[in-house]
Amino acid sequence: MAARGKNKLIAYVEQIGKRVEALEASDDPPTGEAFQHIVESVVNSVRRLCAGAPAELRQGLRSALEEAGCLDGAKPNPDTTLDQLSAGIKAIAELIGEPEDAGEEEVEAPRPFRPTKSSAGEAERPDVDVTAGDETDSLAEVVKRLWEMEQPYRLVPGKDIELCLQGKADWDPLSADGRSVVDRATEPLFQNVKTAKFDELTHAYLALLDNYKRESDKRETATPEEKREMDRFLDLMDDTPHMRYVHNVLVKWDLAPKKIRDFMANVYDAWFTNYYGGTSSGFEHVFVGEEKKNREGRSEIIGLHNWLQFFREEQRGNINYLGWAKRGADDGLMISVKFAWQDDDPEVEVKTVSTFLVGTSIAFEFALATLIFFGGKDGDKPWVKIGPHDVAIQLWKNRDRMGEHVRSVYID
Repeated sequence: MAARGKNKLIAYVEQIGKRVEALEASDDPPTGEAFQHIVESVVNSVRRLCAGAPAELRQGLRSALEEAGCLDGAKPNPDTTLDQLSAGIKAIAELIGEPEDAGEEEVEAPRPFRPTKSSAGEAERPDVDVTAGDETDSLAEVVKRLWEMEQPYRLVPGKDIELCLQGKADWDPLSADGRSVVDRATEPLFQNVKTAKFDELTHAYLALLDNYKRESDKRETATPEEKREMDRFLDLMDDTPHMRYVHNVLVKWDLAPKKIRDFMANVYDAWFTNYYGGTSSGFEHVFVGEEKKNREGRSEIIGLHNWLQFFREEQRGNINYLGWAKRGADDGLMISVKFAWQDDDPEVEVKTVSTFLVGTSIAFEFALATLIFFGGKDGDKPWVKIGPHDVAIQLWKNRDRMGEHVRSVYID
């Protein structure tokens, strides 16, 4: 197992071990279905993080969990007790041993940071100073600096991306929620995107998007290949100046551990831990999108706050752009749209309004959302500037006995 992957697993196990100890010391430890969900989340997360490990180590981890009573065959044991979960975590920690020297990842981020070249072979991106300076007195100034770092990475609307806005979307006056499907745009929103400029991280992100069940009431599972894709995405995110800078800012704010491996374990936990009985996660909601039943029993689309996912699904013929809800500025950086997202059932699911940035790299969007999550409280809605635009970013958190996880982060 590569040092980076091993250290990530160690950091996660250490983090979970502390939380389980806190549960053991609690006067009101979780029981029943709530505790079953904790066991499932921990066991499945360990499996995902060790997907790239040698077969011998994977078998050893499985045996440790089985002997502790955390596994029933290949699945998490629904009858696991808190003592057994604690024993399983300790057995795993003993089996994987101590962290290994992984070079730069275990020390302070290099100054200047040297970004990786894009796969498109364009001019090498400039070195970046990722030091957290005086701008950390203000979230707005931090976001401003993050946006400055983003410039060599983003695709520029009007240059690299051609949009076709067409008509303004209808709001059905006979429908309380506006979910009419009148199409005011006969052409796709994205007319042309220079996909040759997509870098390695973008391709790693796109590979994740078909790993999820769209319906929010279905439990998520992951194949070994999907687990490796998740690891690859996070490893590449770790290598971006965006994430290194956000880490340094959060350290300065005393909101993140100093070691990057420990921070990335927190990032993994916040974004990829499944909650609501294993049916959803922050990453799935924000970057992939979900389908759920509303109060009237009709299916609707929630989440999906990323232009790359919208473009990908539109290219596949799954998203039907119905028109714009708000045109946004002339620079095309931001737009609010209405769309229908088709799947294999006859019902047409609609999202009345979705606002997203256009052309921004996944490095910028994921790092920004991570900054807002760790730097804010549930319900916060800070105003910041992205380029010349004042925007509000809404934050919602999901909290259970094992900590806080992303519920949603989006531009409102």
